[in-house]
Amino acid sequence: MKQAKIKRALGVLMLALLAASSLHAAELWRLDAPQVLKDQLLPWLPPMSSGDVVDAEEADIAKLGLVRRLRERIPALLSTEGYFSPDIKIDAAVDPVVVTLVPGSRARVVAVNLSFLGSLGEPAEVSRVEELRNAWNMPIGNSFRQQDWSLAKTALLIAVTNRDFPAAKIVESVADVDPASAEVHLSVVVDSGPVFYFGPLEVTGLSQYKPELLERYKRFEQGQPYSQNRLLQFQSALQATPYFSAVEVTMDTDPAHASAAPVHVVVTEAKPRRAGAGVGFSTNTGARTDFSYRDANLFGNAWQLSSGVRLESVRQTAFADVFLPPTPDDHRYSVGGVVERSDIEHLAITRQAIGVARSRERGRFETRIGLSFQHEARQAEGSERNVNQALALTGGWIYRRVDSMLDPRSGYVLNLQLGGASQWVLSDANFVRTYGRLVTYFPITARDVLSARIEAGRTAAASRTGVPEDFLFRTGGAQTVRGYSYLSLGESEGNAVVGGRYMAAGSIEHTHWFGDKWGMATFIDAGNATDHIDTWRAKVGVGVGARWRSPAGPLAADLAWGVDSRHLHLHIAIAVAF
Repeated sequence: MKQAKIKRALGVLMLALLAASSLHAAELWRLDAPQVLKDQLLPWLPPMSSGDVVDAEEADIAKLGLVRRLRERIPALLSTEGYFSPDIKIDAAVDPVVVTLVPGSRARVVAVNLSFLGSLGEPAEVSRVEELRNAWNMPIGNSFRQQDWSLAKTALLIAVTNRDFPAAKIVESVADVDPASAEVHLSVVVDSGPVFYFGPLEVTGLSQYKPELLERYKRFEQGQPYSQNRLLQFQSALQATPYFSAVEVTMDTDPAHASAAPVHVVVTEAKPRRAGAGVGFSTNTGARTDFSYRDANLFGNAWQLSSGVRLESVRQTAFADVFLPPTPDDHRYSVGGVVERSDIEHLAITRQAIGVARSRERGRFETRIGLSFQHEARQAEGSERNVNQALALTGGWIYRRVDSMLDPRSGYVLNLQLGGASQWVLSDANFVRTYGRLVTYFPITARDVLSARIEAGRTAAASRTGVPEDFLFRTGGAQTVRGYSYLSLGESEGNAVVGGRYMAAGSIEHTHWFGDKWGMATFIDAGNATDHIDTWRAKVGVGVGARWRSPAGPLAADLAWGVDSRHLHLHIAIAVAF
């Protein structure tokens, strides 16, 4: 009996809740219109239902206010979408109120008149004016929408102010609508003002550096016509340096200064000296510890010192490089040195090197030329100890054409290298080293990418004797031939694997992304390095891997089977190698 009473009480409570919810879901009005118009109008109209409980008199007053708001807002909203002669019927005699809407014909643009005053209106600018008119975003035949009209005017003004005319403004804009014919005549008048020319830099915020430092990063000369792109490039170049933590670059747009408009630069200087430490792990070289020290203002000359020590399981390195500010033609000079000790695949190498280099990066191109002297002592287990040295002239050229630098889906990256040394100049052997690498990306679907890599190298020399290991070839490991240990593919000497004069390798990989962060890859790698071209035989590795989109690019964890070694290897690396 007690349980039956509880059930009856719960039933009564549920009925009361349902009744209350129906009161709170009281419908105020309905809209009878095409669904596309409902989607556009309803977010801006009064709510269609109410949770308030009111008496009959208050309900009548509320209905009158609702009808008034609907009569005011619906035509105004329709006009922004290009409907200027709608048929709107509001039946307030029923409850809820019913609004029947027939939008009528949508207005279309039948005429466009773009006029230009100021310097842009002169005969010398005919081609520029024609270019602007062709790029107009609401041409004849387009449906008229208020938002599109506003965006088209904004785009026109940006196109004018981006080059030559930073003080340009729209002085008149008219959309003349004929509701009866649903036709719109558009008219815009732009006053470009005078042509502006870059003037001197006016720098604020410097204390550690001289103003001349900023001149090295400019992409324009005083007296050149104004360009917004060049101004933004200048700001980006300064922001990318270690000298400043914040940069703002603007130009004086007072027409009185147009012939030599000052460029205002406001900077916040960063701390020039930084020290750091870190730990990590690589499946190629094992656990590592890093110590670094950087000074962006070495000797007070804005020279950039980058130095550090890296201690890895199979390799230990200490280095120091000094980079000078760029020259007016955008070249960067540097000088540096390195001391390294490694023991990989039973080949122990102690190397010291010093060198100078000149590099340049312009758009998709990156070039580098260097001269280095290195001394190398190598000991292959089970073989004699050798000491080699070389004064080598090297050059490198990289071309990148990809849709994303960190996570490409389409495009390619080409890397070419050339270097050599002569016995006549501080070298133990004559040799010429060439190397090339091509990585391509093909989007298959929105979530699938196919990538392919091919690389090859050759060191032209009488033999590998006397040639430092840096100028020979070994391969194997993450990002080369997976399924084999790091640098385990090469020429045999004693019990060690040493560099050969020939190398070729390639890879095909398919990656499927399950979402924004995680993906899976399947791949096949093949390659080898040898000292004689006729003994080269490809070593093959196949496998699968996980991908995670990290801030530095896709992180890869691959499990690969070496078909020839018959061993399973785990490889962890950043998946994109430029």
